[in-house]
Amino acid sequence: MRRKIILSSAVLLAVIMASGASAQMIGLDWIPTGSGARALGMGGAFTAIADDATAAWWNPAGLAQLERPEVSIVGQHRSSEGSVVKQGETYTGTKDTTAINFASFVMPFGGSSQGARKAVSISYGTFMDFDQYRKAPSGNYRENDGSFNNAALTFATELSPRLSVGIGANYIFGTMDENDVGPSNYFREHLKAMGYNIAAGILWRAENWNLGFMARSKTRLRMDSSGEDSGTGPFHDIWILRYPIILSGGVAYKPTENFTLSLDLQYLNLSEVNLGDGNSVDIYQPRIGIEYLIITKGENVIPIRLGAYSNPNGARDFATGSKVEGLGYTAGTGLVFKDFQVDFAYVHATTDEYVVDSGGDVVKEATVDRILLSAIYRF
Repeated sequence: MRRKIILSSAVLLAVIMASGASAQMIGLDWIPTGSGARALGMGGAFTAIADDATAAWWNPAGLAQLERPEVSIVGQHRSSEGSVVKQGETYTGTKDTTAINFASFVMPFGGSSQGARKAVSISYGTFMDFDQYRKAPSGNYRENDGSFNNAALTFATELSPRLSVGIGANYIFGTMDENDVGPSNYFREHLKAMGYNIAAGILWRAENWNLGFMARSKTRLRMDSSGEDSGTGPFHDIWILRYPIILSGGVAYKPTENFTLSLDLQYLNLSEVNLGDGNSVDIYQPRIGIEYLIITKGENVIPIRLGAYSNPNGARDFATGSKVEGLGYTAGTGLVFKDFQVDFAYVHATTDEYVVDSGGDVVKEATVDRILLSAIYRF
């Protein structure tokens, strides 16, 4: 019984949804977070663009487009807000966190008379965010803190002037703390995760069109959980969780030097993960983004970016059997100089109301807002 309680809680937070679990939480980024103010300002439709350091996340093959060494860092402020009705009580709350979303160093080499253009990068990024807080009028509350992060070593090379490929080795690590506290009982858990996956991509570039594809292997996570349950006492358990494969394909169209339209489709094979209730569903997430460049008199560039994407929950509504959907909207801008670039993005994502389980618990609202600011310096 103890293992079942721990496992349902950990799977919920590692897979970022568990529609039938008693520990249901809301507002979590169950799809991996994604990196970079530019890419997220375009709704995450970046698989066929991938022309900056964040290509290590979106499509490793894109790193071969870089011509100069660069250092980049991205900061993020995240706000999770929502409400859920659980056993007749309404839990509401907001939690704000600020952290590094991405950091990297990229070294290109080759090109011109030196053969095919190549690049290698080392990077760090957020894989998933867990931070949220919900409290009921009775004083009961649930709080989650932490994130799983991604450290990567990535290599890309041109196979021809139009075609490049890339591959990255990713080490996933991080912690999550859960506190579920009531007037007469409590559940506290510290979860530590370590794992790895491989990401590979291909990018084809024509005069006005790009096509891209990225595959991220299953993530083998070693989950180490410890804590205390007021009903059963201290616990400690270790197991392996395999987070499913992720596939992304995209097309980008650039009719002029100033305008880019990008479309992506991401697939997450979530239904193969055993959540204990058979209620998880595969995710198909379309994304769209545009970027318009304003050229100043001083030859600097001011980009204007907009994007949108579907934000499905990965579960079925227990009452209707339909997939739980949601929407995300993004906007961004920046300023590009010869050697230095800053970018800003705002991301707003919501999930539709749905019935969680046979007990009638209902997620009424789940909203995540993210503000990202990035800086890139090219040598």
